[in-house]
Amino acid sequence: MSTRSWISLGFAVLVAFAVRYAAIDARPLWLDEAYSNWFASLSLHDLWIEMPSYETHPPLYYTVLHFWKGLFGSSEPALRMLSLLCSVATVPVVFALGWICAPRGRQGGAALVAAVLFALWPIQVHHAVDARPYAMMTLAMALYCAAAVALAREPSSVDSPRGRRAAWLVFILSGAVALWLHNTSVISIGLVGVALAVVLMLLERSRVPLWKVAAAGVVMIVFWLPYLPWFIVQSEAVTANFWIKPLSIRHVVATFFSVFSADGLPDITLPWFGPGDYLKLAVGIPLVALAVCGALRIKREGRWPATVMLLTAAFAPFAAVVVISLLIRPIMLPRILMAASVPFCVLVTLGLVGMENRTWRALLLGAICGVFFAAVTNAFYLGDRGKEPWDAVAARVSAESLPGDAIWLYVNHNELPFDYYFDHPERTRALPQSYPAPGLPNEYPLGILGVPVLSAKDLARLDRELSSLRRVWLITRAGRTEPHQKILQQLITRHMRVRKIWRYGIITVQLFSRDAGPDLRTRADDPALALSAY
Repeated sequence: MSTRSWISLGFAVLVAFAVRYAAIDARPLWLDEAYSNWFASLSLHDLWIEMPSYETHPPLYYTVLHFWKGLFGSSEPALRMLSLLCSVATVPVVFALGWICAPRGRQGGAALVAAVLFALWPIQVHHAVDARPYAMMTLAMALYCAAAVALAREPSSVDSPRGRRAAWLVFILSGAVALWLHNTSVISIGLVGVALAVVLMLLERSRVPLWKVAAAGVVMIVFWLPYLPWFIVQSEAVTANFWIKPLSIRHVVATFFSVFSADGLPDITLPWFGPGDYLKLAVGIPLVALAVCGALRIKREGRWPATVMLLTAAFAPFAAVVVISLLIRPIMLPRILMAASVPFCVLVTLGLVGMENRTWRALLLGAICGVFFAAVTNAFYLGDRGKEPWDAVAARVSAESLPGDAIWLYVNHNELPFDYYFDHPERTRALPQSYPAPGLPNEYPLGILGVPVLSAKDLARLDRELSSLRRVWLITRAGRTEPHQKILQQLITRHMRVRKIWRYGIITVQLFSRDAGPDLRTRADDPALALSAY
């Protein structure tokens, strides 16, 4: 690459870092991030031997975070910095992918545009400041996709045998790492691998490439093999019960445009249609049109293998998740599909650089970047304060609780984010047992084998305990366990009355007391306390 190209890449990396770092502490930790913090505190033995029996994610990310946390601590910025750096490290991969796929003579411009778009892509920014495995998974999947595109070319067009061997090595290692980062990675790994085998067989007019890809897949599986029994156990648990609601057309459309559009734009209300994420739809449709134009352009130039690989990596995982969600169990979430925005970003770039009019091209690129920046700004600074403001919840309980108060968190994993912010975690009690609580005879409706709901025996025990308590705080979180939460609330109201209720987005704090006084004061309308629902 020329000096100018290196400068362009450095500019894109700086943009990505600046945008992400500005939002690194804009929100408090939410439940899943508290999971990460808790798992990273475990010993390596517990992470690799015990944890897979009740957690639905592989241990690799938590292991890396374990060592990271040991070096930099457990503050919000420290926990999130690992994801931020993984996301920033993906920028050069996107730059390289844009360079590989661009028309000859336009590689530098296309690579820069792809890298800048990725730097501002809203869903990537959102999860770059999330202490979760998704940014690291995106980095691994971006390397996997770039290696597959590099391999899906005429053998004569590859720079050297050494370069091709390096591409195979990156393909295998990145695929193996992705499998250890998230269970759903197997979907994208498999689909892109099949597409590569088909493309190479058509290019070489031989079945030899099929065996090459199969051998690469076997090596990945060998790396992944120690986790396979746990993967089967976790898949069975998810198939039996999981917290995601059944699929609907609205859910599918919303997920698609969360991944492939400006996620984070505010909902608006339209006549006859009501409230909805129509702005995201309005931005997403032109982006999809640009991606289609980009795919057609590289196909017309005779580089159909790159077209097949990019389209497969971008859209096939989404289609597969839809099918799985309809036929087996709903698993559709934007974050498990966010790696697909990498090849989509490159397709959009190819559509942009294919425009002949430079003025319109520049205006359209500026508009896309402006909308992306607005979406990120709204999500972190202008919209609600966060998914789950556990810091505010802990501060309220700390300010109003009295010595001797019972502080109950239901279900048990709510203790992870609450205790992170609460000054006296020894005063809290998770129900029915502290997380994790696998192997109980209770139900596990969330599909998480460490998070049971209360059994009849548990309720009877709590009924006896309530006879000796004067005040009880109950902290719950909206979700699939709400019917079980209501049973517990009814049990408590047999002994005392609800005195106050605070609502913080999807979190509800209730104070029950035997003392005389007003039956109920709901504080959701207090602007100093209440937050908009997430």
